[in-house]
Amino acid sequence: MASQEQQLASRMAFARTTVAIHLTDAPEGTGVTLHLTKMPIHATSGIEANAEIHMYAPTPLWLDMLADRIPLPMAIHHGDVEYSGPVRKFLRVAPILRGFDYDVWRGRLGEKSKTDISNPGMDAALGS
Repeated sequence: MASQEQQLASRMAFARTTVAIHLTDAPEGTGVTLHLTKMPIHATSGIEANAEIHMYAPTPLWLDMLADRIPLPMAIHHGDVEYSGPVRKFLRVAPILRGFDYDVWRGRLGEKSKTDISNPGMDAALGS
């Protein structure tokens, strides 16, 4: 959905990188890979081994960051998020993420209920 917000998406593409976000409390390979190399930006389900940046944290921490309760740079600074690769490339554009619509992560699912949204990896991470 973020790729459809052209102004924000084009700013995210300035990162010129790929970022694999690992859910460390879920089965191996659970996460998402962000492709921020060119327009249109996009994300793929799962971890792509060839991503330039890899970030590791448990699901509740990622959800707190998406809900704006914890800033990503502070989580990295405190050692709550581990990483490999040039993470500063992503941190340059990370504040732009606040402009995207994350209502589904913040518990405002609109017309869909949680049971209507299939996400086996997230279900496994949350023990559902």
